[in-house]
Amino acid sequence: MKNPVNDARDLSQALGELGFAVTTKLNSSHKEMFEAVRDFGKELARGGVGLFFYAGLR
Repeated sequence: MKNPVNDARDLSQALGELGFAVTTKLNSSHKEMFEAVRDFGKELARGGVGLFFYAGLR
């Protein structure tokens, strides 16, 4: 991937246009990523199916 931020934006846009609920985090800190993953897990616990996409170096 040449540009993870652009990849994340493109995928977010495409999924949003298909009607999916999308949360996008760009250049997040460790704490922000931890909170986003925690919140994602809480949403999944309510039922349904989820997709987690990570584009980056770490």
